[in-house]
Amino acid sequence: MNSVSICGIVLAGTLLSMLVMGENKVYGKLIGLAVSLMLVAILLARAGKVFSTLTELAKDFGLANVYIRVLLKMFGITMITEITADLCTQAENPVCAKQLKTLGRFFVLTAGLPLLTELVSLLNGMMR
Repeated sequence: MNSVSICGIVLAGTLLSMLVMGENKVYGKLIGLAVSLMLVAILLARAGKVFSTLTELAKDFGLANVYIRVLLKMFGITMITEITADLCTQAENPVCAKQLKTLGRFFVLTAGLPLLTELVSLLNGMMR
C-alpha cells in the first residue's frame, strides 16, 4: 500500500467520521479511532523493515548493537507516546495528552542515558 492510497483511506475515514459525528458523536469518534488504529497497524508492519535495515547498517559500519538498540528503543517510546497522546487529544482529553508527552520525553531521556555516559567517557578519554 503506497502513501497516496493510505492518504485516500484516511481522508475517506475522516469525512465519514465528520458526517456521522453530526448524528452521533460517539460513533463518529469510534470511526476516527478505527482509522487511527489502522494507521498504527500499517506503521508497525513497515517498522520491521526499518529495524532490519538499521541493524544491517550497524553491522556494516562496525557499530555496537547496544547503540542501535538504544536508538530503536528511543524511537519506539517516541512513537508510542505520540500516537497515544494524539488519541487522548482526539478523545477530548488534552490534559492527559500533555502529561503523557512530558512523561514520554522523560522516558526517552532515561533510555538515552547509556549513550550519554558513553559519549562523556569518550570525550574524557580524548582529553587525557
